[in-house]
Amino acid sequence: MPYEELIYKSNYINKVLSVGFQEKYYTQIWPFFRETNDWAVIEELRPFAVKTRYFVYPVWNDESPAEWRFSLRKVGEIKVRGTVVYNVYERII
Repeated sequence: MPYEELIYKSNYINKVLSVGFQEKYYTQIWPFFRETNDWAVIEELRPFAVKTRYFVYPVWNDESPAEWRFSLRKVGEIKVRGTVVYNVYERII
């Protein structure tokens, strides 16, 4: 089922992992999410972003404070060899 259909069916959207990425990072990561039947989305696309539960920002370009469409709270970090590389945020519903 395409994500465009999934976001309008609340009984389905709540059962899948959806993570928003900035567009320049999305192109590198989306295939890995699709392998597990989850969805990576472009965080700039409002219709997708308002339904997406998590957002990931690289520490060198963390634009989460500029998010104006909804509130985010930090829920974790992704580390590579002990160094924080990404911050993980959850959309507050």
